[in-house]
Amino acid sequence: MKRQGQTLSLKNLTKSNVWDIQENDVFRLWAQAERDADLRDNERHYIDVIKSAFTIEEVKVDRPEVIKKYEARGCQVGEIRLDEGTKVKWALKKKPILRVTDLTWENIHHVSAHKLIEVLERNFGGG
Repeated sequence: MKRQGQTLSLKNLTKSNVWDIQENDVFRLWAQAERDADLRDNERHYIDVIKSAFTIEEVKVDRPEVIKKYEARGCQVGEIRLDEGTKVKWALKKKPILRVTDLTWENIHHVSAHKLIEVLERNFGGG
């Protein structure tokens, strides 16, 4: 995934460009970053950036029927490695932009004009 001449990674992921990626990209970027030594030092920052655009739920019960429930809710489930080598399953889902209050400085540039009109009509009525 390229962005203005550079390859996107966790290191250059921001609260603005995180809206350009999907759930599977988060897992892929995290897997690539696991090879970097500074992942451990900046892990909290990376999670905060991801949380600005995605809902993250830790999957505590790793059974197929539980995974299916997450997937039925539109989440993508994947495994990541946190500091000290602990493996954790996350259920990720991109945050929807349904209300005016969901719009932020970071995500407004990633909303189509059509979607923006939908959000405004939903909040103020059409007509």
